[in-house]
Amino acid sequence: MGRWPRHSEILIDVSKRSGRWRALDDSWIQFPKDCPELIRCNPNSGMGSKETDELSSWLATQQP
Repeated sequence: MGRWPRHSEILIDVSKRSGRWRALDDSWIQFPKDCPELIRCNPNSGMGSKETDELSSWLATQQP
């Protein structure tokens, strides 16, 4: 599936929709190194307060 399989799958799905997106993932090797849409999670502990804050901040900017 290419160099960054998860990133590629997401881009295919996003191309069918409109809007911005974020990915929460602990397997950042499946995304380009400089992917601004990726919120990196710790593979051992998952989503913590840092990731929650980052996602919450981004969601707040998406309000109409």
